[in-house]
Amino acid sequence: MQKLMTQEIKEIDSYMAAALDDLLRHIRSTYTDKYEESMPYVNNEWLKYGSGDIPIGHNVGQAVNYLKRYMSTGFRKSRNPDDLRKAAHFILFELARRLNEE
Repeated sequence: MQKLMTQEIKEIDSYMAAALDDLLRHIRSTYTDKYEESMPYVNNEWLKYGSGDIPIGHNVGQAVNYLKRYMSTGFRKSRNPDDLRKAAHFILFELARRLNEE
């Protein structure tokens, strides 16, 4: 299903399709990255499906923090595209959490 959607988007907007592929690679990497391995308390399942035990605004707040850092100037991590990936990922966590509640 995902591949079909990406192909449809690619036919309409190749740059958007490339950005989605990049984001999907980032998300895939978080299930096997250093944080999952070294800090088991960084729990993707909790962020997506934790419902009541996630503080209101946690995922959105995290996304905003990454966006603010991306927009900053003069710092080592300013304008780092990884922060855009991380912000989008937290927005998706929130969307998944909300969809799970419906």
